[in-house]
Amino acid sequence: MENKNYRSIVIDDTAYETVITRKYLNRKKFKPVNPNELRAFIPGTVVKLFISEGQKVAKDTELLILEAMKMHNKIRCVNDCRIKRIYIKEGDMVAKGQLLIEFEH
Repeated sequence: MENKNYRSIVIDDTAYETVITRKYLNRKKFKPVNPNELRAFIPGTVVKLFISEGQKVAKDTELLILEAMKMHNKIRCVNDCRIKRIYIKEGDMVAKGQLLIEFEH
């Protein structure tokens, strides 16, 4: 019986035959980070928002405070930009990976 899940891969100029598992085929695909989006890195509660839509912000400007496990995490801007859209408000509970803010550069 022939397994149709065999694949050839090349690593450092050497070809290998390998079996691709169902787990590998069903994995969550890699998605590069979008520099125009701020997503929650942990689940928590938005304690304070320091910005508004349309506002221009400079690098290292404090955007919000996210409380998680009784710790207040201060989230800062990584570069100069304008706030395009805010998807949260104070008091919102957010999930890991949830879109919080969208930027324009």
